[in-house]
Parts: sequence; structure tokens; C-alpha cells
Amino acid sequence: MAPIVKTLPSYIYIIYSQHALQIFWDFNFLGQDKLIFTMDITSLYTVIPNGEGLLALKHFFDQRTVKEPKSGTLLCLAELVVTLNCFSFRDNFFKQTNGVAMGTKMGPSYANLFIGFVEHQFFSQYNGPKSQLYGRYIDDCIGATSSTREELTQFITAVNSFHPALKYKNSLCTSMYYKPTDSHSYLLYSSSHPSHVKNSIPFSQFLRLHRLCSEDSHFPHKSETMCQFFEKRGYPASIVQAGHHRAQLIDRQSSLQTSQKEHSNHIPFTLMFHPHNHSVKSIILKNFKLLQNDPETGTIFSQPPLISFKHDKKIGNFLVRSSFQTNDHPGTLKCART
Repeated sequence: MAPIVKTLPSYIYIIYSQHALQIFWDFNFLGQDKLIFTMDITSLYTVIPNGEGLLALKHFFDQRTVKEPKSGTLLCLAELVVTLNCFSFRDNFFKQTNGVAMGTKMGPSYANLFIGFVEHQFFSQYNGPKSQLYGRYIDDCIGATSSTREELTQFITAVNSFHPALKYKNSLCTSMYYKPTDSHSYLLYSSSHPSHVKNSIPFSQFLRLHRLCSEDSHFPHKSETMCQFFEKRGYPASIVQAGHHRAQLIDRQSSLQTSQKEHSNHIPFTLMFHPHNHSVKSIILKNFKLLQNDPETGTIFSQPPLISFKHDKKIGNFLVRSSFQTNDHPGTLKCART
């Protein structure tokens, strides 16, 4: 199927930046209006009706100049792929009844040809202004036109309503992106920090990930990647899974809401963090009633203090950068940490 996909009128596959630049170089707007647009089909792989998908394949198989293997044989093989996909989830077994499984080698070409078949029907019936540049790869479309904005809206509306199973997104989608230089240097679990601080980091990062992924299908894959980051930083699997599960329980709409911090009348009591200081905290809280019950201090210390910790100075705080001239090479400067 892959060679047939490349013959589709709308086929466009940006292999590298030079390819994209060549496409843009060859294109010229023909009118005064100059509009660029993109479209994305929602959940394409899973919404393709099996009957129509196989009908699209037959249409293209029958157009081959060399019909070996026979179209009927190829259709039977394709039908096995789309109708016998079984999978398990949480100890339950399921059979996919519509669409093609994501990850199947046949999936991209199958989806490409189905949309190509629908596009052929649409453009042969649509009488309105059409875009001068229209390219698509699987579910991602890009176009450029000299039509007016109203005419472009008319075109997009017609495309979106042409096939009942195909719906195009009308909003922006977001997901997590990591720069190649990102070292994912989360706090080492072996670091000398309060345990509640370290244990809260996976939850906060998974919640941030949940917030960034506007599509539910993106979150599981991105979560697996993030679990690997925490594993490399020494985080116990139980802590990571607990944070992931807790973030999953919060629906994305709630995660987008800004939390309102409650005002506290507690007097802050800051200690230098050290593992042995936990006993100091418990002693203060255990005996705080002595201050509350005292006639003179009871009005001042009506509530227990908010005990927090700060870092002691690290070795990096004692290092300074200095420049000096060497005798061996006059005029040159060397930098050293002392």
C-alpha cells in the first residue's frame, strides 16, 4: 500500500527542512488574499469504518497496473488485520470492532488511502473555491489559498461535514516537548532533603504533564517516559506510581484551575535542614501547649508554628571564581575555582 499512498494528489511528507523549503519556493499565491491553514482529523485510526476502509483499498488495488497479488487476496489479508485485533487491559480481553490498531504496520497506509478515497469524493462534488495548495499526511493537513476568509471557512465547514466518521479539530492541542539538551535533572532521591519534599516531586511533575497534554491519548505515553526519568534519579517505583495514580485521579479541567492559597496565621519557625532536626520539630509541637497555656505567651502563640526547613550552605556556596596571570605565558589568563 505504501507506493500507492505516494501517488495520492494530496500526498505530502516533509522528509527534511530542504524538502519543505522546496515546496514553499514553488508555491505562489494567485490573488490578493493570502491565507495559510492547517487541519487535523480527530482520532483517525479508530474511527475508520471497516467496510468503507476495505472499499477504499479495493478502489486503489483495482487501479494497479500489475495486479499481483490479486486484489481479493490483499483485501482478505487486510480484513484479518482490521477485524481480528484483540488486546488485554486490566485483566480483561477486548476485540477492536472498528478502525485499525495504532502501531500496526498497515495502519498509516490504510488511513492514508481511506482519507485519499474520501478526498477524491469530496473534491469531485465540492463547487466552492478550493485551496491552491493542499497537502496531507495521514491526519495532518496543510493548505494555502487566495480565497477570502469567508470562503476558506466555507471550505473547512464543508470538509468537516462531508463524512460522518471524520471530524476535524477546532481547537489547539498541546503536549509535552523536551529539548534534546534537557538532562531531566530532577532532585536525586538520595539527596539530603525532607522525605515529603522528594516524595511530592513525582506527583507535581505528573500533574504538570497531565495539564500540558490536551489529548488523553498523549498522557500514558508521556507518563512512561517520565517514569524512566525518575528511575534514573533513584526514585522508588512505589513513590513514582503513587504520584502518577494521584495525578490521574484529577481531571484535566480541574488541573487547569489556579489554586487559591489560604492565608495562615501560623508563625513560621525555620530550621536548618538536617535529618536529625526532625526530632526538634516533634519536640516543639509536643510541648507547644506550655506556651499556649501560659498567661503571658498564650496571646502571642495561640497556634502552633509553621515549621519549615531551609538548606545549609553547600560546597558550591564556598567556591569562588578568580582570574590570575600566569608566569609561563604572559598575557594569558586562567580561571580556577578555589
